[in-house]
Amino acid sequence: GPIKTRTGRLGAFPGERRPRVLWVGLEGQIDKLAALRDELGVLLTRQNLEAETGPFKPHLTIGRARDTVDRLFPYQLREAYRSNSVREIIDTPVDFTISEVILYRSHLEKSGASYEELSSVRL
Repeated sequence: GPIKTRTGRLGAFPGERRPRVLWVGLEGQIDKLAALRDELGVLLTRQNLEAETGPFKPHLTIGRARDTVDRLFPYQLREAYRSNSVREIIDTPVDFTISEVILYRSHLEKSGASYEELSSVRL
């Protein structure tokens, strides 16, 4: 069934010292999200598709850095975390319900990422 969640803290992959992907974390019924991820991983593996196997960090990606990231980017990111607009995002969680899962294949290109919908299912 649907999964109730809300926005949480901000973060970066692989980390804040060398950020490549900026994200806002999810809180709430994370155990349901983790079970969904595990089940989806089994189904993908059966179809000879690669599934994520690392630690589960439920999040919404809000930005991705290109390969030519300015050396000042980590500093700029730290400053952005301190800004009023970002503080508002952190201090004002947004509640929402996940009622559909869409499986995408991402194509990372020099011009940016593009996404191809493979399948969808209502929860």
